[in-house]
Amino acid sequence: MHDDIPPDEAAEFSRAFDLYVKLDEAKADAERLRAAAGRTTGLEREANIRQAAEAGAEVARIEAALRGEESAEADQGDTAPAKPEHRARTRRRLDDMQIEIDDAMAVLRREGKAVTPATVMPLLRARAGKSCISECAPDGVIWIRGSSGNPEKLTMEALKKRIGRT
Repeated sequence: MHDDIPPDEAAEFSRAFDLYVKLDEAKADAERLRAAAGRTTGLEREANIRQAAEAGAEVARIEAALRGEESAEADQGDTAPAKPEHRARTRRRLDDMQIEIDDAMAVLRREGKAVTPATVMPLLRARAGKSCISECAPDGVIWIRGSSGNPEKLTMEALKKRIGRT
């Protein structure tokens, strides 16, 4: 078909194309599951939240592969600590706010920015009214706990502790 393209380049192009298709599918899955979590309750909601976090981790893995970072991860083997996006799967307690925090942290990492409470909080504030975060407070954000429907405040100090657990 295209004899003038070297086989190595053709294989790399094909691999990248496949990764972009998988990335679009993973992003769609993550968004669908986040939306479903907002419409469900109880165990079904918890399952949707967990699956959304897993889909978010898959998005991060595919994006890393597109940047060529998969070989560095493979070289580290089983002795390297898990990346935070992957640890969200094994976290025992995963609430709506932690999913928002994990997403914000993934955005910062993709952009090559430091993950600190001062860099995460503006991203959380920007989500007010569009997620479990209902409004901004002078010292943080107010969010609605999905299991109880009660509002809670996330301060910079509490955010620091949550980031430290990832």
